[in-house]
Amino acid sequence: MKQREMTNTKKRNKKVACLKSLMEKIILQSLEDLWMPGERDECIEFFRGERFGICADIAGISLYEQAKLLNLANRIIDSFEAERSRQKVNAHKNRVTTFKALIPWNARIAEIAAAHNHSQVFAR
Repeated sequence: MKQREMTNTKKRNKKVACLKSLMEKIILQSLEDLWMPGERDECIEFFRGERFGICADIAGISLYEQAKLLNLANRIIDSFEAERSRQKVNAHKNRVTTFKALIPWNARIAEIAAAHNHSQVFAR
């Protein structure tokens, strides 16, 4: 009887260890996937939702370590959001610059269009 209980306990411990390992791998993969543009949104949901806490609890990660992991993930997320904001500002500046560069061309095209009786022609 004791032999059977010890075997069941070993099997249970092995399953628990495998589950903990799987949860740790999910967390680490999510951290890595934050760098992948196609995976980033789902990873942000993972870290900002309940799923991270569930995985961390199952993996046996202490609250202190969970906080450190979340801080790391948030720093990565914030850096991408800051970069996205900079790109939006620069894209707007590029559109303005592009439009300014086209002004002489628009004037020339308007002259040609007027010569051919087409009054509404613009370069885009």
